Amino acid sequence: MIRAIKGTRDILSPEVQKWQYVERKAREICALYGYEEIRTPVLESTELFARGIGEVTDIVTKQMFTFPVGRESITLRPEDTAPVVRAFVEYGLDKDPNITKWYYLGSMFRHERPQKGRYWQFGQFGIEVLGTENPAVDAEVIELLVHYIEACGISEHELQLNSVGCSVCRPGYTAHLQELLRAKAEQMCADCQLRIEKNPLRVLDCKVEADQPVIDALPPIDDFLCEECRAHFLAVQRYLGYSNISYVRAKRLVRGLDYYTKTTFEVVLSGLGAQNSVAGGGRYDGLVEELGGKPTKAIGFALGLDRLVLAAPEASTESSGVNVFIVSMSDRAFEFSYGRVQSLLRKAKISCEVDYQRRSVKAAMRQADKKKVDWVILVGDDEMKEGKVTLKNMKNGEQELLLLDEAVQKLI
Repeated sequence: MIRAIKGTRDILSPEVQKWQYVERKAREICALYGYEEIRTPVLESTELFARGIGEVTDIVTKQMFTFPVGRESITLRPEDTAPVVRAFVEYGLDKDPNITKWYYLGSMFRHERPQKGRYWQFGQFGIEVLGTENPAVDAEVIELLVHYIEACGISEHELQLNSVGCSVCRPGYTAHLQELLRAKAEQMCADCQLRIEKNPLRVLDCKVEADQPVIDALPPIDDFLCEECRAHFLAVQRYLGYSNISYVRAKRLVRGLDYYTKTTFEVVLSGLGAQNSVAGGGRYDGLVEELGGKPTKAIGFALGLDRLVLAAPEASTESSGVNVFIVSMSDRAFEFSYGRVQSLLRKAKISCEVDYQRRSVKAAMRQADKKKVDWVILVGDDEMKEGKVTLKNMKNGEQELLLLDEAVQKLI
């Protein structure tokens, strides 16, 4: 037997109904906030992620699925911000003075150790706003994220907020970190030893337990922020207050990607174990220019749908798509069910399904119950001659004999 590749999985009912639910909620809330959908290719040039994400990030150095195609190096997208920015530049939208507000839903790919809520292929929902540095937009992005998570039935969550400065003030902080960390380098993991020289800020994102005492002793960035970054961050917090969005100040939150500037944030959920972060994002004011576009201010977030579905309550599901199950008592009744009953129901936009397996009535009713349908139509020979069917309410058990047209009208 051929099995699914390690790190991937099939999503079947009833879990797939939860996926449909959270995806529908994502589209609804994005429409409410004025975002339009963008769909980028699964395959991109490897250079896009090396330049966009950062050459010494874990994603680029360890996690990407990369392979040669002729003379070109191709990568399965590990995230979608860089592809979205690539499209933004490629279609000349960086020259448009208007703000671009996009959202995406799709699969990403990272070669990580499979664990609860983490797979090689995973679903992601994200939004990107390009063309403004207004701190109120930072607050809107965060507000949309929080409201989306709550719309999916999750009330227990924590928003963590920080600023990582900009190209003006961050180098001073980075140099200070490097000076402090070089003295402790031998005590730290091999990855952090490399980060100390390549990008000391990445050390703050290390999850190795033995490194935490060194990291905890490092100073936060607050004292190094320039006046512009400080004012921007205070404004973001003020706008969040207008929307009654509560948060925890996480002074060492830097996120795992090099393109972030100023505002950074994460949302963590309980019940997901060590990997409790379900979403995160921030500003990336230099990424458009880095990828060949005009200087453009931007902000966004990405949310892991696999973890969200794990945390969402069972009630957060779409229906199976079938509202009426049609059970036939005989061969002639089956012909009537298929040719007449089913046709009328679907013309009336009522989702239905005929019992093709022709089970006993008892077995067919068990199947209807399993499908969680609201109604069952029972078709027998005697009733069929009079153009009637038995309509049964699966919620209260009540049933009545009706003309077929009457039954259809009752179901509309």
